[in-house]
Amino acid sequence: MKKMVKRFKYKDLVISLYFRHRWDTKAKDRYTFDGVFREYSLGIWFRKNKMVGEYNFKTPTEWHKHLIGYYQFGINLLFCATWISISKGAKTFKM
Repeated sequence: MKKMVKRFKYKDLVISLYFRHRWDTKAKDRYTFDGVFREYSLGIWFRKNKMVGEYNFKTPTEWHKHLIGYYQFGINLLFCATWISISKGAKTFKM
């Protein structure tokens, strides 16, 4: 099975590409998978969130001062969904 998540990182810009379908056996145990396919939907969507940036990450009391934008653009079809996530300066962890 091909990898359904692809990440590109250039300096502090991170672009992630996602593709999910209803019969994806690899992601069924994850909590986000249920939210994507809980109901049938069609359309193009945009979402903007805030997340903690890398600057001064070691002091949690200062996190509210260093929030950055996290943008998502996506397309929902009946049986599959694809989206792009873009963030600049976000704190990332290796898993």
